[in-house]
Amino acid sequence: MHAEIKGNTNADNLTFKRREQDFRCLHLVQTPNTDFAFILARQFFIDVYHKLLFSKLVKSEDLTITGISKKAIKEINYHFQRSSDWIKRLGLGTEESNKRLQNAINELWMYTDELFIDNETDLIMSKNNIGPLSSSLKIEWTKIVNSALNSSEITIPESDVYSLRYGKDGFHTEYLGYILAEMQHLPLLYPDAKW
Repeated sequence: MHAEIKGNTNADNLTFKRREQDFRCLHLVQTPNTDFAFILARQFFIDVYHKLLFSKLVKSEDLTITGISKKAIKEINYHFQRSSDWIKRLGLGTEESNKRLQNAINELWMYTDELFIDNETDLIMSKNNIGPLSSSLKIEWTKIVNSALNSSEITIPESDVYSLRYGKDGFHTEYLGYILAEMQHLPLLYPDAKW
């Protein structure tokens, strides 16, 4: 969809040939994989956010976004259910699984505030009834996340003053560079290959 809207490009070029600063992604999704609990906690935070976001995007005044969102919402709900189930399994599992999940939640918590920061694009999308403000999702996200963590015997971290910001504006940590180097290596080495 982004390739169609942008014009003069395609999905492969957007994925494999963009520079790091041309990506607009949250710092949370750039964090390195350390263990299963860490991957799962990060996925859960994003799944809750996506569930709320896409439930609003299905009502977008942009018909392309509405159509894509209606197709995507089923998959998003599946991912949300799966990661929610795993939060409960790890939290209520063994002492070790609970400890690892708690450590992951503690480590990732500082990245979650960025989910709800409105940048210029968010403001334009909201003004034109294309998408919601990210900030409008925070209360419901917090309610869902806190409920899942409480029922899984995971302590909710204190809100951190420190939070990474501006991923949606193209400013990233070094972690994204490593992800892109691995992802883009072969397409850049063999630019005419068909995938």
